[in-house]
Amino acid sequence: MSIVRGGIYGDPLGKTGAIVWGKARTYYGKEPTTRRYVIPHDPQTVDQVERRDIFRMAVNVAKFAGSALWQNAWNDTLGELPGWHSFLSWAIENLEPGALEIDWTATPSEKLLGPVYMPSVSTTGASSGQVKLTWTSEVPGDHASADDLLFGFVSKQDQPDLESSFKRNTSGTLRSALTYSFTGVVPGEDYLYCVWFRHEEPDESYTYSLARTGIATAGA
Repeated sequence: MSIVRGGIYGDPLGKTGAIVWGKARTYYGKEPTTRRYVIPHDPQTVDQVERRDIFRMAVNVAKFAGSALWQNAWNDTLGELPGWHSFLSWAIENLEPGALEIDWTATPSEKLLGPVYMPSVSTTGASSGQVKLTWTSEVPGDHASADDLLFGFVSKQDQPDLESSFKRNTSGTLRSALTYSFTGVVPGEDYLYCVWFRHEEPDESYTYSLARTGIATAGA
């Protein structure tokens, strides 16, 4: 039986006959949905269980990375879907079965977030317990300036579902700084990094760059 909250003007929730009412996350917030009721088929194959584990891991990754990073920069990078779906899709693509659990792939794919210039990134020279990123100083084109801000995160390659393995840059680092170090990581361990630049346009709106990704070893 479905429940209509708010009387005849409310949105139904639950099951009415062969129709299931619910909500879906959209760019404009949660919207009512309907679907046909079906009895789920659950064969529990190896592939099915693996995909469920990857999806569950991706949800945790998105949660631990935090909405402050993906809710704006990743909007509309998967059709017109909001940042949550876009980031989740990228995470699913880059998680794979490891020796004991689900790990980040050794060759993570990058993600185009917008037209802002993104230079190549070097990950050498880190001090102990740091992942150090450096980049070049050029600012070509109409969508780049020295005061663009770098955002992103690192996550331990073989433990991506642990909140403690995430280190974030949510306040932004100037492009002109040419370097940023994620601190407090485990010395000698491998980390996935995912970083991008934000540029303020003349109309005071924000555009974003490619999300540059890779695997870096923390300084020992």
